[in-house]
Amino acid sequence: MKQFPVLVLLLLPGFSCDRGDQAGTCTIQQGDFQASLTETGELQAVVARHIIMPFLGFRYGYRNKITGMVEHGKLVSKGDSVISLDPSNVMRFLVARENTLEMEKAVFNKLLVEHENRAKQLRSQLLQQEASYNMEKLELEKSRFDSDRNKKIQELEFQKAGISLNKIRKSITYNDRIAELDRIIQATKIRQLENDIEDSHQALTRLILRSPNDGILQIEYNRSTRQLFKTGDETYPNRSLAVIPDLRRMKVKSTVNEMDIDKIRLGQKVIVRLDAFPNLEFRGEIFSIGKLSREKSRDSNIKIFDIEVLVEENESEVLKPGMTVSCEIIYAEINDAFYVSNDCILRENGQYYIRLVRHGNVIKTPVETGPRNNSQTVIYGDFSKGQEVLSQERPGPAALN
Repeated sequence: MKQFPVLVLLLLPGFSCDRGDQAGTCTIQQGDFQASLTETGELQAVVARHIIMPFLGFRYGYRNKITGMVEHGKLVSKGDSVISLDPSNVMRFLVARENTLEMEKAVFNKLLVEHENRAKQLRSQLLQQEASYNMEKLELEKSRFDSDRNKKIQELEFQKAGISLNKIRKSITYNDRIAELDRIIQATKIRQLENDIEDSHQALTRLILRSPNDGILQIEYNRSTRQLFKTGDETYPNRSLAVIPDLRRMKVKSTVNEMDIDKIRLGQKVIVRLDAFPNLEFRGEIFSIGKLSREKSRDSNIKIFDIEVLVEENESEVLKPGMTVSCEIIYAEINDAFYVSNDCILRENGQYYIRLVRHGNVIKTPVETGPRNNSQTVIYGDFSKGQEVLSQERPGPAALN
């Protein structure tokens, strides 16, 4: 049993590694250092085309029902039918308008016949009245040799015939104007019905929603049910039912703690890693930083800023909207720095320490820390390159005795 500590001490060098990410020991390294911070985010497409519930007009009802929908996440091509809407409201309106159109056309034809008959009657009355007028005119000429009394009576009869003749002529003029207005009104009704019918046929074609581009169909959430839209759901005009992102250009929506916002600049390089494929790395850069902070959550006092990272264009089919990623934001590059694994730095009472291994002894050495990244931190203090340091999880030799 007394030999056990000796064996452990002999094995200590075997735990040392230059990468500084193995349990046990690490070494102090010197060289160029990239400082970074890592935030979680979600992939989105830079450009995404929405499929919108069309506004057909209140005549067809304010809501419409989904009767068919392509599966969420399916690859679609431009022009593919992806969503179909219930045509029953449009069809009812269309049938009603077609029936009304036939009736109004019949009314129009009847109107033409009635106006023609009325015109014939008035023309016949005009001929009769013109004959009567001419007869009275002859009688007036004959009465020149009659008594004054008879002459006066004949003049009155002649005037009466003239008034009747003018009345018939005005009736013909008025009848023609009324007939023309009636024809215009009825023709307008028919034209409006024909326009409604044409509009209904157009509306039927708009009930088939097609993909505006190639991509993966993403069904939107129904705010009423708090689930993805599905067949049978009713929706309102101008509401987005689905999105088809352009997968060639992707971005990450993420956040940065307000304590770190002074480290963030537009154009900074970012390494994007997928949670599902942590060994894959994609390059990007920050292209949007929120102007105002917001609370991280309703019950949190932590303030954050929204940022967006533009991922470099690539041919990879791995990147999909909605995937969770980590963004390592490189905010500083330091030349000729000393740095050590994050696991090898201790903090006690506000002071940072490293545990140097010298000749089998552990020396607790205070250090000042500088910028850091996911795995390493820059340190300042009394040490030199290549010195061995114990990690937090590894006990010192004294503890093994």
